This record gives sequence, structure tokens and C-alpha cells, in this order.
Amino acid sequence: ISWPSVQKTLIAIVASPLVAFGIAFLAMFLIAGIRKVFGLADNAKPFKWLQLVSAAGVSFGHGANDAQKTMGVIAALLVSTGHLAMGADGNVAVPTWVEFSAYGAIALGTVWGGWKIIETMGLRITSLRASSGLAANIGAVTAIFGATGMGIPISTTHAAASSVTGSGVASGQGVNLRVVIEMVAAWVITIPSTVIIGWLMYQLTQLPGVAAWIAVG
Repeated sequence: ISWPSVQKTLIAIVASPLVAFGIAFLAMFLIAGIRKVFGLADNAKPFKWLQLVSAAGVSFGHGANDAQKTMGVIAALLVSTGHLAMGADGNVAVPTWVEFSAYGAIALGTVWGGWKIIETMGLRITSLRASSGLAANIGAVTAIFGATGMGIPISTTHAAASSVTGSGVASGQGVNLRVVIEMVAAWVITIPSTVIIGWLMYQLTQLPGVAAWIAVG
């Protein structure tokens, strides 16, 4: 294990939601100032258009960070099994089919199982308007693109949820504390859980003969 990389990732997992919350919080105050100067409503057309543009940025960032993690795992497996060679510079050229598989899987996962998450993000954390939705997107984009630019894997969902919370607090709409607490508890539980499950799955692969195939299957 490369402990410096692990430490950098762990720090980013904690820092990215805080950054997203803070930026969204500040962006909401900036947008409120713009609204006051120009006499714009919460759902004014400029905010709606900018919300669409910023939402596209969040979507791009989602693929630029989350899908890359999947590609990295697949590429590492291909290298370890001899199906892909590592370059002299230590880099790996990810095959096109791996790229499309990762992007396709993340898109299908969103379509197939993402609606409950979408409901929570859009309706249950806080009541979003076009202006507060724009602020939330700005917070999420800043955190996600910042981490991606530094080559650090983060949870884009954590960043987006935190930015929604930040904009909800700053807009005066408030947040559903029960949902936020459940969300944070899930974040805390899932990380060590995946470590344990990953370790157990590896141990199962070490069983003799066909038992390993049956256990993993």
C-alpha cells in the first residue's frame, strides 16, 4: 500500500465536503447580493440557465473523477494479470473499451438506481430554488474539479450533497437535520465496511481449488 496516496485520499474525502459546503455557502451570499442589486427573483431566468450550465459541469466532473476510479481499478487488474503492459514511465494506457465500460456503467447505474439519491439531493436535504441550486452546483464543481485537477479520488456525491446543504443553510431555507445526520453516518460506515469486505473477498480467493471460485461467485 502506498501510504502517502492513502493519506492524501483520506484527507480529500474529509476536506472535499467541507470545501463544497463553504463555497456553496459563500456563493449563495454572492448570488443574494446580485439578486438585490438587479431585483431578481429566486427563480429568475438567468439563474435557471446558469443552473443548467453548472449542472452540466457537475455531470462532467462526476465522470472525470468517479469513472476514473473504476478505470484505475480495472487497469490495475489488467496489469496484474499480464493483459496490459505498464509503460517505461510507469503510466498505463487505459484501453478504450475500459473507458466506455466505466462511463457506460456509471450512466446505467444512475438511470437504474439513482432516483432515490436524486430525490434525497433535490428534495429531502433542503428546498432548492434556481438561485440556491446554482450556488450548490458552484460548490460541487469547485470541490470536484479541484480534486480531479490534483489527481485525487473523492466522492462526488459527498461533495454535491455538502454543497446542497451549504446553499440551503445560506439561503435561509434550512436543512433537514435528520437526513443530513443519516447521510454523514452512511459516509462514516461505508468506508471501513468496504475495506473489510475487500479484505474478506481477497481471503476467499485464497481458498484451494474450485472453492475460491464458488465462494467469490
